[in-house]
Amino acid sequence: MNLYKLHSEPTRLKGYNNRLQIPAMAWEEIEKNDFERNIELEPALAKDPKSAYKYARQVLEDRFPAGEEAIATSARFGYFYAYYILNTRFPEAEEAIATAANFAYEYADGVIDGRFPAGEAAIATRAYYSYNYARKIIKGRFPMGEAAISEKIDYSYYYARDVLRGRFPAGEDVLRTDDMIWGSYNELI
Repeated sequence: MNLYKLHSEPTRLKGYNNRLQIPAMAWEEIEKNDFERNIELEPALAKDPKSAYKYARQVLEDRFPAGEEAIATSARFGYFYAYYILNTRFPEAEEAIATAANFAYEYADGVIDGRFPAGEAAIATRAYYSYNYARKIIKGRFPMGEAAISEKIDYSYYYARDVLRGRFPAGEDVLRTDDMIWGSYNELI
């Protein structure tokens, strides 16, 4: 929140002259000026992953090398930068990306177009991403994600049907909780 906007005489407030060194306020200045490039604000924007990414995407429409170090610390903005700006891998951000199941999966699917071993531990924590990683990326079993899959009735069934094309013993306890799905599962195997 920009408190300077709430004051009748913001220029008299302490720190007013340095406000544009704060990434969020520097970004507000960019927005106010119709997303025009402002080299003087770039050092402030480069400090924050979100501001740096938005500057690259909405203003430069290209790489923002000064902001890449900050962007690389964020799973979200590291993935977005790789996908929308670089159109290829962003090795400096892979450690951060690997910590979030959703961005690790999307990075594997949309950027690498293949396995992302560093992100598999995070992917394996969520049934949705584990199932889709097995089906679309690995095109086979994903043992690391089977514990998460086995907790969800729908993904246990889909995993058995689409990936294993047969029994999924780890998911049978949850599959038995619904007679209709259990019947469909038994027909499948």
